[in-house]
Amino acid sequence: MWHAKPWLYGLAALTLLATAGPAAALTSDRSQPIRIQADRVTLDEARGVSVYEGRVHLTQGSLKLTADRVQVFTAEKKLSRIEAEGDLAVLETQTDDGREVHAESRRMEFRAAERTVILLEQARLTQGPNQFASERIVYDLEHAIVNAGDKSGGQRVEVVIVPETKEESSPAPQDTPQ
Repeated sequence: MWHAKPWLYGLAALTLLATAGPAAALTSDRSQPIRIQADRVTLDEARGVSVYEGRVHLTQGSLKLTADRVQVFTAEKKLSRIEAEGDLAVLETQTDDGREVHAESRRMEFRAAERTVILLEQARLTQGPNQFASERIVYDLEHAIVNAGDKSGGQRVEVVIVPETKEESSPAPQDTPQ
């Protein structure tokens, strides 16, 4: 049986491994308020748990998360983890350089102390034309490291990296005297 899993602030920084290297989400997102809309909410301040259910929409700056269920866990009034699950939980954000990032999976986890994001079950990460797909994707936000698949080798990982195209500038033809 699945136990609830975490994810959020760092998920805003979630990016796809691209040829130019990982890019962080908008730096300004972290200072923005978190807004959550849901059909139902249960807040348990004593335990530091809030559960949002039914068409959950979470936003923070450019970050947008939709899921069927989101749990937010705090310890000593600080975020410890966020968990999202659904038919497909979907995260969308934008990087400082303007690239769109799209992440989706049935379960998402963010562990604040470790600054780690975990996408589980039908996980897919897309940044521009680049894609990363597996049943399990772990992203270390602090060190910009992506791990996918499992140690047993029982899962396949698919990575599609589209090379950046540079418009080759050719010098303009010069008039030569004849």
